[in-house]
Amino acid sequence: VALRAKVALNHTCGGNGTCGTCRVFVTQGLENLGPRNEIELEMAQDRAFQTSERLACQIEPVDGLVIEVPLADD
Repeated sequence: VALRAKVALNHTCGGNGTCGTCRVFVTQGLENLGPRNEIELEMAQDRAFQTSERLACQIEPVDGLVIEVPLADD
């Protein structure tokens, strides 16, 4: 959805959740997202993600979801 909306989002693994380049911060609507799947959970644990950090390729868009794309050097 983000790519169709022309959001500048890195995505080097093609949506497989293995590179982590599509990491985003959920600023609104986190409570409406499902739990991390196995792929995202492994990445989140390996990289010590905060609760609000998610992989865009592994989450389903929901009403009211607002994300922030970190700068390339964040």
